Amino acid sequence: NEQAKTLFDSGEYEVAVELFDDCYQKGVCYYRLGDYPKAEEMFKQTSHVYNLGNTLAKQMTKEKLEEALAAYNE
Repeated sequence: NEQAKTLFDSGEYEVAVELFDDCYQKGVCYYRLGDYPKAEEMFKQTSHVYNLGNTLAKQMTKEKLEEALAAYNE
């Protein structure tokens, strides 16, 4: 979606996330907004384990850090 990409490129992540259809792109929007639980949900539906690992690590709990390590090792 070209409109969503333009909004994303402008830093309008809250609006762009509503227009993207792709879970990866939604995950990146949520990550940039600092909404790591929603980013995690989106990245879990993709094959982007590095992004998932980063998102889990940002949540800074022992459980999430262990999940992040597992994601990085995939």
